[in-house]
Amino acid sequence: MNEFLIESQLLGPRKMYIADNFIRIDCPREGLTIISKKPFTQVTCFNSSSRRICQADSQLAVKELRTLGVLMAEVGEVKLNWSQAGSETIQGIPCAVYKAKVTHTEAQPDKADEVDWRKYWVRKDVLVPKAVGDILAAAVGAPNIPGVPQRLEHFGSETDFNIPFLSRSNIDTKKKTLRVVITNRSKKKISVPDTFFDVPKGFKLKKDIKRVLLNRGGIESLKDARVSPGFLFESK
Repeated sequence: MNEFLIESQLLGPRKMYIADNFIRIDCPREGLTIISKKPFTQVTCFNSSSRRICQADSQLAVKELRTLGVLMAEVGEVKLNWSQAGSETIQGIPCAVYKAKVTHTEAQPDKADEVDWRKYWVRKDVLVPKAVGDILAAAVGAPNIPGVPQRLEHFGSETDFNIPFLSRSNIDTKKKTLRVVITNRSKKKISVPDTFFDVPKGFKLKKDIKRVLLNRGGIESLKDARVSPGFLFESK
């Protein structure tokens, strides 16, 4: 199977393990592991920090990951419209390229800022089914484009990644900087025991996947970002 190490400015490291019949994503900052097996219509998430576990429909899991703000890359006062922009070799890897048109929905309503842009590369050397690509993209904080992520660049205000995430104020006067938001650090072939994809025992089963996705550190990040869904702060 293939092992990928993904670095994210917003989310920290992720390790992705991709085989023909299984995928696994480890998210150390949240203490979260995501496992899915062919046909990849169900996802099992378990949190080693809270010792909670949940199985959910894959489409629901992807939606909740993004909605929660675990993936902060596309929230805030901007709207991104992605379109394919050909092929390129990036970091020595052949990739499909996507670019985003950026619209500032509050700071400059309905006005596209041509100075700001996003660019995203998806690997072409490792192809996965769409259902797998959707899970991978969501789990690493990549745009809502299925595939194995290679790199995400953002050019815009130097304050875009301050707390709250992607806050926009006086954007015309802010210095513009290039940020590499996501980068794929490595790919290697590995062998793992069958137990690598086992679901742990003794965890508390939750029907609501949102109660499994974040540990305390993730909760604090959401508080800082002024995202405060009540279920995250219950005492039980």
